[in-house]
Amino acid sequence: MVPGTAGGGDPGGSEATAVGTLIHELARRASAGEVGPEGLRAAFDEAWAALPAGPAWRQDARRERAWSMVQAWSGWDADRPRDQLVGVEVPFRCDLTVELPDGRPETVTLRGVVDRLELVDDTLVVVDYKTGRKATAGQVQTLGQLGVYQLAVRAGAFDELIGAAVHRPGKALAVYLDAGEGAARAATLVQPSLDDVPVPDGIDVGSAPDWASAAVAEAARIVRDEDFVARRGSHCRGCPFATDCPPRGARR
Repeated sequence: MVPGTAGGGDPGGSEATAVGTLIHELARRASAGEVGPEGLRAAFDEAWAALPAGPAWRQDARRERAWSMVQAWSGWDADRPRDQLVGVEVPFRCDLTVELPDGRPETVTLRGVVDRLELVDDTLVVVDYKTGRKATAGQVQTLGQLGVYQLAVRAGAFDELIGAAVHRPGKALAVYLDAGEGAARAATLVQPSLDDVPVPDGIDVGSAPDWASAAVAEAARIVRDEDFVARRGSHCRGCPFATDCPPRGARR
């Protein structure tokens, strides 16, 4: 199970992915002390110049929107306690055994990269920076990417980095850098710890211990059984295959 995004052949998606990668890399460099606040704009301009050029008529707007997200991240980061920071762009890989809906056990591999990891008291808080459309607070409650990160904490995926066994996930944060409010300000949405809210109201997890484990088990079942069903949703926006998709009324 690899949380993340594939660019595919969609120019819009590839463009957004490139901008997101640029912002994440600047956040990493600034967090690591490689770039100071006074050098952030110059570092941004240099990185932007290396991106593939988009349509000339909207280049200025694209650049300023991206810079606004960098400023939003910088303001958010300035308010975080420095002594809680464990690492940035932290890769992880771990195995997790889940129970499929039919009762079969299945071992899956979780791997990915956490944008930011903080040690708060005896818990690990995972942080994910978002450069796309802002979700609702309700959607973040069961955002699969953050749920997988919390499961990785439980599985001890970060023990070697920390030098201790910290298997209790704290709250997980989705930090939206383009809050859509006309200002360079981040919006932070919280996903409760799996330890505190294992099953949100209205969610059926069967025999699973929590909603994230249930989601991983269902994903494992789909892959094992090759039961790939196309369903309409917000993920359909910008999909390059929409015209061929049966749920969207594809022409035969």
